[in-house]
Parts: sequence; C-alpha cells; structure tokens
Amino acid sequence: MQKSRNKIIAILTALLMLAPIASIAFTSAHTPAWPIPTTAFIAIAPNPCGVNQTVVVSFWLDKATPTTNGVFGDRWSNFSAVNNNA
Repeated sequence: MQKSRNKIIAILTALLMLAPIASIAFTSAHTPAWPIPTTAFIAIAPNPCGVNQTVVVSFWLDKATPTTNGVFGDRWSNFSAVNNNA
C-alpha cells in the first residue's frame, strides 16, 4: 500500500514539474498581429522662446520596443506623422 502511494505521489510531482514546460510549448502569438498604437510626445521649453534663445527639446514614446532590455535590444526608428483625428 505504501509503495503504490509513493508511486502516485512521484507521478503527480513529475506532472506538476512538467506542467509549466508544456504550457510554454503550446503558447503562440496572435495571428494576425494585434496593432498596438504608440504615441510620441514632444516638449519644448521655454515656451514661448525669443530670438537667439536656447531651448530644450524633449522627445519620448509611451512604450518601449518589445525586445528592449536596458541599453540593449531594438529601438524604434523611421518615425512618421499620422493624423488619426482627421
């Protein structure tokens, strides 16, 4: 009786350990890919500025690229202006 109980516990433990690996193998991305809008922002200071006055221009995006990892990974490029309010 004790041996069969130990076997059942060993099998259940093995299944629980393999469950995360199995779930990773069967995951997939969306097809077609979901469009996720990214918004760009710009700020200029001081506003208003005078002639021959130094200005600071700040530019940022609301999302990082999916492969960004600190200073490594891909970066956004080839920006274009799209007017979605028209």
